[in-house]
Amino acid sequence: MGWYREKKRRALRRYQNFVGRIAKTSSFLAFLLPHVLYAVLVVGLKRIDPGVVTYLATKTYLCSFISFWHPLYLTFSVLRRLSHHLKDYKDGKASDENGKGAVKIVTPSILKKKRRQEAEIEELRVEVVDLLKYWVVYAILLGTVRTAKLLPFFGHVLNVTTDDVPKIPSRWSFSKKSSGLYSKLRLPGRIAEEITLLFLVWLRFMPSTTMAGEMKSSGSSMTASKSSGSGDLDKQRPVDILFAKLSPYVLSTMNSSAFLTKKALGDSSNEGSTFLSYAIQKLRSILDMAVLVRLISKGSQEWIITTIVESSALMPAVTTLLMPSYFTNFGVIYVSLVVPAGYTTTSCVHIRNASSKLETLMPKMDDGSRYLQFWLVHAAITLLLASFASLLAWLPLSTHATWLLWAYVQLESSTRKIYGWFESELGKKSLEDNVLVRSTARIIAALPSNVEDSSTNPVHADNVAAAEGDKSKVE
Repeated sequence: MGWYREKKRRALRRYQNFVGRIAKTSSFLAFLLPHVLYAVLVVGLKRIDPGVVTYLATKTYLCSFISFWHPLYLTFSVLRRLSHHLKDYKDGKASDENGKGAVKIVTPSILKKKRRQEAEIEELRVEVVDLLKYWVVYAILLGTVRTAKLLPFFGHVLNVTTDDVPKIPSRWSFSKKSSGLYSKLRLPGRIAEEITLLFLVWLRFMPSTTMAGEMKSSGSSMTASKSSGSGDLDKQRPVDILFAKLSPYVLSTMNSSAFLTKKALGDSSNEGSTFLSYAIQKLRSILDMAVLVRLISKGSQEWIITTIVESSALMPAVTTLLMPSYFTNFGVIYVSLVVPAGYTTTSCVHIRNASSKLETLMPKMDDGSRYLQFWLVHAAITLLLASFASLLAWLPLSTHATWLLWAYVQLESSTRKIYGWFESELGKKSLEDNVLVRSTARIIAALPSNVEDSSTNPVHADNVAAAEGDKSKVE
């Protein structure tokens, strides 16, 4: 792995030097160069061996690996490395609060350890920002496709992408003429999967003009580390471009509901007031009285306020709970993709703009870890719902239950609790100790079988043994 990383680093450096020489002539040409080279590579590959791209897109799981499994692995890896730094920061903060006024002795070894920790956190900062950007782009694209599939015209074009389209009447097909028009607009499944694969490779692996992995050494100063980190955060990859173009639309969608309660939490920079923020201020006063008379604890008060504040972003989708399932599907998309993408965008911007001081950066990183945990939980629940989709289709109000499930999962307390459970299950030494494995074994054991167990029916087992003995004597 060390040899591969060194070769990759040298190749990227040569590529950057080449792009830098072109940038001296034209910055626009240098910006377009990676995309032009990728297009030339794709066209050349299709001309030389057209079956390679088709095979990779249709016969392998490369698309799901690039868009889903590999980002999940990177997210889990970053969270595992980040958790140690967050734990050390929280423990150090607690010890500082308990030992106020005590004189701290800073030795050279402690100073060296602190600088090394700051360099590692700067590297993690770049990786966290990159992953948050990707999950925002992933959520926006997935939400756009799912919304389009629910619409009458676009749904006809996008829902069926196989080459052999069965002639089944759809809810939106009114005539043979319109059906023929839709069939002409549909892309064959092979072409659609090839386009998806090429787009995902362009989105995930297109090199940037700024190397993301080149950081200063661990002995560098905070200023040098900050400048190196900011350079890595200013990349111009396809993910960064799409994030810059698409994320403002998510934030504008949520402006009416997601951030209108900041003033209720003491943000004096917000001007104006809303009915909801006024109601939360009054509720906070009532809960303060309840804490004063010891009806509830301080932690319960903060949990109630936080839950209401986070749930305020779901207000536009609440009305879909009172509608048929077709309209509730739009609410599910809003709750499961749009709202988390908006919060993730805000967290990403905060981490990117935060200073390199640990007192400022670590709370932002802790908030960012919450959304990385959410996308891991989101992936697990999405797989679970997809596995039981055929069963849920027969259950009444299953779409409304899915809406409530996503509304519960996107809360911070729920996200951290579910992720903690997943992490504890994955950290077990033996696979037999896993709850999922044990539950699956119990379900399989409870299923009926046409083979009788000799332990449960000993008389039948004795008769079978006697019959086999008589048969052997005859032979």
